[in-house]
Amino acid sequence: MRIRSTKKAKIEDNDVPDIISKLPDVVLSFIISKLPIDEAARTSILSKRWRTLWRHSLRLDFEWRRMIKPFSQLQNPEAAHLDSSLKEAIKKGISRYGLLIYLVLNRHLTELHSCRFFHAPRSLVYKDVEAWVEFLVENKKGFSDLSLECDPAVDLETRERFPFSDSWDSPKPRFPLATFSCLSSLELINYTLVCSSPFVGCEKMRKLRLKKIQVEDEILHGILKSCVCLEDFSLSESTGFRKVEIQSQGLKFLEFKALCVDEIDISTERLEVLVLDSLICPVKSMKMNAQNLRFLHCHGNPVAGRMPSIGEGEPIVEAEEIRESCCYPLESQGSNIFQRLLTLSIDLDLTNKREALTLSLILTSSFHLQTLEIIVPVRKHSNYRSIGSGDHYAIPYSMSAFWERTDSCNCILNKLKFVCIRGFRCRKLEIEFIKHLITQATMMERFTIFCGSGSIREVAEFLRSLPRASINLSIMLKSAKSRHLIELTENEDSSMTD
Repeated sequence: MRIRSTKKAKIEDNDVPDIISKLPDVVLSFIISKLPIDEAARTSILSKRWRTLWRHSLRLDFEWRRMIKPFSQLQNPEAAHLDSSLKEAIKKGISRYGLLIYLVLNRHLTELHSCRFFHAPRSLVYKDVEAWVEFLVENKKGFSDLSLECDPAVDLETRERFPFSDSWDSPKPRFPLATFSCLSSLELINYTLVCSSPFVGCEKMRKLRLKKIQVEDEILHGILKSCVCLEDFSLSESTGFRKVEIQSQGLKFLEFKALCVDEIDISTERLEVLVLDSLICPVKSMKMNAQNLRFLHCHGNPVAGRMPSIGEGEPIVEAEEIRESCCYPLESQGSNIFQRLLTLSIDLDLTNKREALTLSLILTSSFHLQTLEIIVPVRKHSNYRSIGSGDHYAIPYSMSAFWERTDSCNCILNKLKFVCIRGFRCRKLEIEFIKHLITQATMMERFTIFCGSGSIREVAEFLRSLPRASINLSIMLKSAKSRHLIELTENEDSSMTD
């Protein structure tokens, strides 16, 4: 019986059509372009047809740790006891890495649109990084997308394990004038930028992402001034500057994450997405003017705990304070950055009077809000501002009266479709807000609640008992102990466990 079943399995396997072989070379090259270059090159052994497919890829991805064979042995627990011969092999591998890159680039046959380099700091010492970019810009037609990342972990490893020179300094690439002028997208990670001249003439640049960058104010200003047509800009976990000023009228996406600055000034008419995450900045020095904003995300995440300024005792700006800074133009200039908002994602403690009032102000000014996400903050870090506990700022009347006493929530009643609350703690004032949404919002389609604490059985029974203003409303509930969402239907008897 085993022999028969094996033969039958072989016959069935032979009957399966070979769909991959029927794909055109263009499609196969596109698939290969999603792989790191070492894996893409290995596909050449599959058949004669696959031998040169990687050379027609529109994208190349270089990761130095994967391309230097002895380096893979460092992942073993015994890596700390490497013998001298292996150390020397790793050193030679890194020194030859630049030559290996040249061989791959020269063997590439067609246009190359995108390229990513994840390299060791030693490649900057040898000036390899600048040479790779220069080769691509001058020799590869259609090249427009570049990502450069210096491996940050190697600094410590080289000093402890590898026989590199002690004079090695932080990564400071020195690109010639207007190096990036042909690019439409650029990503730089883990560098010190010493000048803005490589960005001269970057009229084609649409997307710029700077992460873990050290740059001075004058250089940062020069970079932004050169990228006149920028539409997507992200600045995260970077230092060396004290002011960020965005005056680009074509910018559509803007992200600031884990920054410590003295002033933030945002003024752009076409901005649609604004992400503010873990910022250290005086609230009065934050100016925001974006009349066409569609998506606003304000959060303070644990990533801020790794910021250098935390050790200096500077407080992290809470999302509530960012919201207040956004509201200043409403009172002083008569402008409203919330009027066209479609999605709002914020950290919010509904038991805090000040935060509830700020949310009410935003909802009053949001005429088209459809999606609301509230993340209940867990303020454990000592450097978070202490605005006051919920008890100290407790509203002197019931929360239901607070939300119903004003006609400030018209957007909730008439426009809101999707609501998500994460970290729900089953407090009375939180429950009153949920009750108001379910019983008053006539257009809501989905309400998702992630419980951080409390009895899920009691929450479920309470939610089922509420009359729903929207006939299309679906309520989903999930506890911290459960892996699955539970859909609550009206007047349904269900056995639920905590």
